[in-house]
Amino acid sequence: MSQCKKIEYIQKFGAVKNEFRGSNTDNLMNPPIEVIDNYHWIRDDERKNQDVLDLINQENKYSDDILKNHQDLKKSIYQEIKSYIKEEYDSYTSVQGDTSPYKYFTRFLEGKDYHLECRLNVETNEVKVLLDINKLAEGKTQCDVSNFEVSPNHKYISYGVDYDGSEKYDFNIMDIETNTFLVHNIPKLMFCSYFWASSTKIYYSLADDRNRMNQLYMYDLETNTNTMIITEQNEEHSLSAEISNDKQFIFISIGDYETNYSYVIDFVNDPKNYKLFIPFVKGDKHYCNHHRDYFYILTNRDNSINWEIIRVKDIGAPCEEFIPYNKHIYISDLQVFMNYLVYKTKINGNIFLNVYDFKDDTIKVISHLDNKVYTRREYYELNHGLSKSSHVYTIDFGINHIYDTDVLNITFTSLTEPNKLIDYNMNTLEHETVYIKNVPNYDESLYECKRLWVPSESVHIPVSIMYRKDKFVKDGTMPLFLYGYGSYGHTVDTTFNYRILPLVDRGYIYAIAHVRGGSFLGYDWYLQGKMYNKLNTFNDFTKCAEYFISESYTSIKNIVIEGRSAGGLLVGASVTMKPELFKTVILGVPFIDVLNTMSDSTIPLTIEEWTQWGNPNEEKDYLYMKKYCPYTNIKKTDYPNMYLSGGLHDPRVPYWEPLKFLAKVREYKTDTNTQIIRMETSQGHFGGSSRYKFIDELAEKYVFIFTR
Repeated sequence: MSQCKKIEYIQKFGAVKNEFRGSNTDNLMNPPIEVIDNYHWIRDDERKNQDVLDLINQENKYSDDILKNHQDLKKSIYQEIKSYIKEEYDSYTSVQGDTSPYKYFTRFLEGKDYHLECRLNVETNEVKVLLDINKLAEGKTQCDVSNFEVSPNHKYISYGVDYDGSEKYDFNIMDIETNTFLVHNIPKLMFCSYFWASSTKIYYSLADDRNRMNQLYMYDLETNTNTMIITEQNEEHSLSAEISNDKQFIFISIGDYETNYSYVIDFVNDPKNYKLFIPFVKGDKHYCNHHRDYFYILTNRDNSINWEIIRVKDIGAPCEEFIPYNKHIYISDLQVFMNYLVYKTKINGNIFLNVYDFKDDTIKVISHLDNKVYTRREYYELNHGLSKSSHVYTIDFGINHIYDTDVLNITFTSLTEPNKLIDYNMNTLEHETVYIKNVPNYDESLYECKRLWVPSESVHIPVSIMYRKDKFVKDGTMPLFLYGYGSYGHTVDTTFNYRILPLVDRGYIYAIAHVRGGSFLGYDWYLQGKMYNKLNTFNDFTKCAEYFISESYTSIKNIVIEGRSAGGLLVGASVTMKPELFKTVILGVPFIDVLNTMSDSTIPLTIEEWTQWGNPNEEKDYLYMKKYCPYTNIKKTDYPNMYLSGGLHDPRVPYWEPLKFLAKVREYKTDTNTQIIRMETSQGHFGGSSRYKFIDELAEKYVFIFTR
């Protein structure tokens, strides 16, 4: 592949543009710093520049040429992956609503790319197909149906459909009985953000020209009218809305990644007007719900880093402690039922579901399928799970659409155990498994998973691993596949993933590094890997790779690493810092041109993310971000094999980031390794929506890994 052409462009950081919306101009560097970017020309916001389109076509053809001699292997891997999929099956059937006469499920048919949305009449046992996505996808290269919902009266279905990966969805409402679409006035919805508040009212969010969610509307089906509820003017803030579990109140949350404030709508009595509920306090975040006479609030106020639950009787009334703050216990989610409040906690990576019973003031703890009942006092005196654990499992809320119920549905899975749905009686804790994901051609007894703790300077980094027992040897010869993310507080859970079986069956150790920047060990674990602590994320990841080498799990140059999106930043920064460690790097839709992207407030999502990474138009932020920005830190050295991917219409990570990175690596590299990109022209951030197209993409990635 010939070297990509270069056109000199002076990129300026600082006070250089009038359109730095949301930025404090007093802090901008003046005079600005100037940096030459020879590949800036690859950026085309309109996606119409013929030179850019030609480059994409050339890169895709080059990737085809590199892989063309391995088509038999690709077909074999494709069939191998497909063998783990039951092609024709129905998902778990679930009731939606307290008085639903139907159960809803999805149906997959052999040979069909997309599923069918169906419902079962409980009385007649009749099954009705509500939506066949295969029909929507006819003649399309991409078809993403998002946020499929049924109205509370079970009369309508609604969904958004996106045909190019831009995540701008055409919104549809269909009458189930007549199979006719309603004429409505709801425009395209960015990210398909909406919900049914009642059988006649839909609330939806609109985005501005930078894809910032900034307006909330109410649509009335009876009058076919839209009412604008609120517009957020502060360009550093976006908004979201949701309805309480008891369907009494709507909460509007406005803010950024580190602070939010809330308005509340009394939906039952006044669905168009809002009142300030929780004011803006810098650094305070919260999530709200309602139950009977109280608002319940999950919050990190008063330096409650791992969060607490408080409650308040009326808007403006004093708050009272409900679930007290405990620095060892990270509270990450809550759901409210008629007689129970259930909240999720983590202690050193171990997950607990805690059932607070309003009737008798007890807390029941569900942990790794062990059932125990404690009083409040006993619960907080426990020292349960505080030691470092080797357990590798994930439990979480399952399908819970009924408010007045004693049944809590949870999911249980691990790296070696396919997903189960379990119904718990929240009163008695009696439980039964109601659904097990069928994974053909899989023998759980062949595999083992465990958690390791990698020592670093001031912390121990948890790593979850899986391998085949009959192939495991600790002599440094095994290849390692190391995955990570490490941003936004997002945790890569230890869930079953059939997609990694081709790796493990070929003798790879599969590992997830739970680095700082995620919240695996609590909210403080996230804070230790953001903004001016961001280098911890990358140092943790490379430290994990070095640990596997030093402990004879693998050897240098025998490690494959992968990350997607912000995880692409993780592996991109790691490979520019320590390229000698790795054999192959998989960068999926990677956020790797950090300085240039975060300096430009016209790029979607940039302003809101300044609290995550910084604003490189300010000197302190620029100097820190420059230390790890992958595109900036490419130097003349040997690099590993690289497989990059991108989507031309990706609204989250622009396509030019991986293209620019690849071009610069090829310019500076001193190796003879292979670096290629697969750029999809009709897909977005999440790849192919078709299940068979997705398998094909995965098979190609594995061919690249296994043949380098």
